[in-house]
Amino acid sequence: MNILIAYATSEGQTRKIARFCADHLITQGHSVELLPLVDDTDDDDPVDMSRFDAAILAGSVHGGRLQPQLLRFAARHAAALTGRSGLFLMVSLAAAGNDHEERADIARIAS
Repeated sequence: MNILIAYATSEGQTRKIARFCADHLITQGHSVELLPLVDDTDDDDPVDMSRFDAAILAGSVHGGRLQPQLLRFAARHAAALTGRSGLFLMVSLAAAGNDHEERADIARIAS
């Protein structure tokens, strides 16, 4: 299976997670392409979604919001993504904590 992992990262944690996912999928025999979504280069992305059997979109949550470049990518390729197996991976460092307010924010974002 040929899998696209498109990701947006602010501090680099989502990039590490995307690479971890890619490494795991490759050991399972899949072909993986990592695509970093960067503010100043993603508006005219040349991605040919027909090359991929599945897609993983990954981004981090900051202040209850995902990176705008990830949202633009998802909107631009919505029709192609709908016809493929996929995973939407949200990263939140707040999820690692035990603060009640942080947990409430995570629950709100995930619903």
